Amino acid sequence: MPVGPTRRRSLIGLGALAIVAVGAVAVYVSLDAAGNQASAACAAAVTKADAVEPFAVGELAAFRTVTRAIDASALSFERPDGSPVAMADFAGKTILLNLWATWCAPCLAEMPALAALQAEAGSDAFEVVTVNMDPNNRPADWLAQNDVALPLYVDPRLSLLNDTRTFGTVGGLPTTFLIDEDNCLIGLIEGPAEWNGRDAHRLINAALDES
Repeated sequence: MPVGPTRRRSLIGLGALAIVAVGAVAVYVSLDAAGNQASAACAAAVTKADAVEPFAVGELAAFRTVTRAIDASALSFERPDGSPVAMADFAGKTILLNLWATWCAPCLAEMPALAALQAEAGSDAFEVVTVNMDPNNRPADWLAQNDVALPLYVDPRLSLLNDTRTFGTVGGLPTTFLIDEDNCLIGLIEGPAEWNGRDAHRLINAALDES
């Protein structure tokens, strides 16, 4: 059954309980999105979110759409050589932004599906962008050893986890954000998902249809 607007508002607009895995410890945290800064430039993304929300079902039932304008253009991370990358560099594309780490077992479990989604759906209009949060490990080795064909981006200072808390997250891994071609947040999911399944493709296609 599709998740209705009332339920979505209870999750994003008013806050909800979420579980975040930090190592092997489950922490229960109350989400509070009251600090989100609305952007007039992202007002249209709320309409897109309304169109996408009925597709947050099945394997993507935990996907939460926004009820207010949230600008993601200031998010930034790095290439392995330390050169900077900003979400604004991807303007013009709908982006699935995934935060992961090699010590996070649920993250590793969903990486092949993210790579498959990019291989099947990646285009001039859509891209999967995964950002690794390991300060000391070697994520490039893990990607190569597991035949995960995704470009490597990194955030060793974990700044994305802090910056995206203003979106209503609890700062856990994995977390995945759907961001439209104007760098505006459409929605997010905390925890792993089957990103190359039918439900994921339908949700992504709904976002692209509204772009």
